[in-house]
Amino acid sequence: MKIGVIIVFGEENDCIPISDLITHINESYEIEFCLVNNMCDSIQDILMEICHNCDNASVIYIRRKKTFHSALRAGTRYLSSISNLNQITYITEIKSEEIIKVMSGLIKNRNEIIAKIIEQRRTDKVKPTLFQSLLSIS
Repeated sequence: MKIGVIIVFGEENDCIPISDLITHINESYEIEFCLVNNMCDSIQDILMEICHNCDNASVIYIRRKKTFHSALRAGTRYLSSISNLNQITYITEIKSEEIIKVMSGLIKNRNEIIAKIIEQRRTDKVKPTLFQSLLSIS
């Protein structure tokens, strides 16, 4: 089962640990990452460097400041159009120092996350829309 993960970065994410994030993204080769830059020019170069060093990561730059949900929708539309993913999840707005903890938890618990996704799909009586089926993992 292939999963897509959306991470929205904003002005509060000014110091991203680049090497740790690249390592964690490369370790999770079966997960497609979408890094959404919500109009923060100071981290655009950092996100582009991460994207160039990881085959399973892509960057979306939003030129006007949007709400978290609008940025999340942009990432969802992008991930649904580029690859055949079974589920798209997202990491809520978190600070830069917490990103690595969440990423290592994602890598360690990915089998439990997949089991939760399968169980949720089994219990759904009506098929939800793409945005309604998003699952928060943080």
